[in-house]
Amino acid sequence: MDYYGLPKEKRWLAEGDNPDSIGGRDTDVSQIGYSLEIIIKGLYPINKVPADIAFALNTLKDKLWLAENAIKMFIEMVSEDAK
Repeated sequence: MDYYGLPKEKRWLAEGDNPDSIGGRDTDVSQIGYSLEIIIKGLYPINKVPADIAFALNTLKDKLWLAENAIKMFIEMVSEDAK
């Protein structure tokens, strides 16, 4: 269930938190990977990023995307239980 679909009295996140920002931290963690990608592109000439760095960056971006989706699914699970 969408968190904002809950009645206000059933919303379980702390005051000021929302599904995109919990405990003062952004849950859009996949953005970290995209930010690092931009930095890496600035450090190396086009098509000159070492293969191991390119592979590690892609692996990191995949894991960050999975983590972000796990956070969203957890919020939906608890929200479903709260309704």
